Amino acid sequence: MQSDSFYSVYNRATLVMKGTVVAVHANGSGETLQLATSGPFQALVQLAQPDPSVRLADTVTIVSEGAKAQRQSTAVLLANCVLIGVSQ
Repeated sequence: MQSDSFYSVYNRATLVMKGTVVAVHANGSGETLQLATSGPFQALVQLAQPDPSVRLADTVTIVSEGAKAQRQSTAVLLANCVLIGVSQ
């Protein structure tokens, strides 16, 4: 996403991502997980269905459509993601 090649590579792809949860942001309409990254650019996944069992430091597996990625100033946000696995 930082290099602007994301959409040309992943626009029509279904993404399966695995990551460690470093923050959980709940709001009235859902839940967004922040996943650990190796740099300052954040990875945010907005869950289609909130899962109250997800905790900090859990490893999650998420499915999303590449076309739903939204570039933000310091992050990429993947909306309407499906949580398919959690390990603690």
